[in-house]
Amino acid sequence: MSRISEKKNFSKMNIVFIAIILIQMICLVLTFVTQKTANHEDEFFSYALSNSYYRPFIYGSAHQVRDNINVWMTGDDFKYYIETNENTRFHYDSVWANQTADVHPPLYYAVLHTICSFFPNHFSWWWAFSINLICFAVTQFFLYKFINRLMSAEFPGLLACTYYGFSLAGQECALFIRMYMMLAMFAVMFVYISQTILIAKDKVEVKQYIYIGIVTFLGALTHHHFLVFAFMYTLIQCIILLIKKRIKRCFAYGGSAGVGVGLSIAAFPATIGHMMNSDSLIWTPDAADLKIQLYQYIRILVNHTTGIWLPFYEMNYYADILFVLVCALVIFAAICFLYRKSQWFVKLSEWFKGVCRKTAQWLKTCDLSALMVIAASAFVLIVVAYKVNIMNFALESVRYFFIFIPVLIGVVVSLLYIISKRISKKICLPILSVLLAGLLVFQNATNSLSFVMQNDPLNGKIQDYIKGQNCVVLELSGIFMPCYSIMLSETKNDFMTLTYGREFEKHEDEYKKLYENGEDFYLLFDIQYISEEDGPKTMSYNDIVGYFEGISGYKATFCTEEYTHYFPVRLYKFEKQAEN
Repeated sequence: MSRISEKKNFSKMNIVFIAIILIQMICLVLTFVTQKTANHEDEFFSYALSNSYYRPFIYGSAHQVRDNINVWMTGDDFKYYIETNENTRFHYDSVWANQTADVHPPLYYAVLHTICSFFPNHFSWWWAFSINLICFAVTQFFLYKFINRLMSAEFPGLLACTYYGFSLAGQECALFIRMYMMLAMFAVMFVYISQTILIAKDKVEVKQYIYIGIVTFLGALTHHHFLVFAFMYTLIQCIILLIKKRIKRCFAYGGSAGVGVGLSIAAFPATIGHMMNSDSLIWTPDAADLKIQLYQYIRILVNHTTGIWLPFYEMNYYADILFVLVCALVIFAAICFLYRKSQWFVKLSEWFKGVCRKTAQWLKTCDLSALMVIAASAFVLIVVAYKVNIMNFALESVRYFFIFIPVLIGVVVSLLYIISKRISKKICLPILSVLLAGLLVFQNATNSLSFVMQNDPLNGKIQDYIKGQNCVVLELSGIFMPCYSIMLSETKNDFMTLTYGREFEKHEDEYKKLYENGEDFYLLFDIQYISEEDGPKTMSYNDIVGYFEGISGYKATFCTEEYTHYFPVRLYKFEKQAEN
């Protein structure tokens, strides 16, 4: 009778889990449709690096080299930067070459290129988002199984998956059109399979070692941070297996992961160069800055998982904390020495030794996956703090923690579940559920989602105005050129130059090619640092429009304004005036 009851409860819990995941995916789709109406620059790069034929960087000749400026380009240059055509589809050699020139492995881009190759000459953000939705569902599935087995109960897994899916970080990871959702999926799979190998009482099936090798291979080809996470996790699990005297299992597990890493490097040799070299977005801060950065990254991590901002300290107190700890240890050592022969101290020592022996026995049999999750997560956090300048990405730096956030949330929720259960299962578990629900409501009500940008065009979309037309485009910086890919994909000819330093005023001879033939043309420019009002020390809309009216003799008419990435752009049409 009890087995039938357990089976029914298990089935009910699974049905609830599936229902929650479906609700979360519906919410993600609704957010994607209604709120994510503009796109991040890196999301354009996702398509560009997947589909552009041996041209990873439209803005220049190499990564971060912005030398493709003051040049004429065509609509096809932009169109086929983010789309495939009959000649470029299913060209994985181009994907590999693009990623060799970039800073990420190629798996995600190869998957996206495959989807796009079935739809040549077309573009849709849904193709990349569909990858994220699938990876989100798989991530939740393995997170649920991992926590259930860790806690020997279904409810903690349900809590963890519910919390992660509705948290800021969970939504951001799924909505950001990059490789991070796929990365999180492989990380959770890696943790789950590692747990399977760790806790197996009998001989581990060979297929589990094959799985760990495959997941390591795929994870390493998704993002280099997977190697950082998997290295620390594998190292600690191997040590634990050695302590448990599972020697063969240790070498089989470590060897399988090592084979996966080796195969990933064989498939993408540029991994070594990527991880050894630095680029303009990566620097190594000095020791003091590292401590400050680490704390700031922790603040970002806490905010995106709880909605709470930890206090900001302009000064760091690491030295003070270390001093207090050292003093406490010295005092403790002195007390132990002075009272080493006292009866109370002898009894206390015996009690402590007994606790240590019981703990050692417990450690030999328990599932220490939570410990490895925390250690691997901390290692990724430290590496990111050491390598990536927080000033480059600010709040968007949370992307680097998407790899471990699902399992870390699972571990934290599990710990809270254990504490609640120990105090009072009937009273505390409902309270814990309500508190977690309240925390989800709080973070979603008080914080906006990173990577979710909105575009509400004033008078229609720019793309519709300039189809088949000539256009002058004034950028703030060449690095943002990919953000114009959709807008300019159906233009005739485009001259790309800069507003910075009034660079656009140096190319009147190029503009003559437009208006000397009597053709109308359009002017498109980034207005994030352009003033709406005229002033002696600022560049205004009127300054830019007036310059082009002056040299061409054309009359400008405002068309529309919309957003791409984080900045607004304005479009004007220049028409030749009728002669009197």
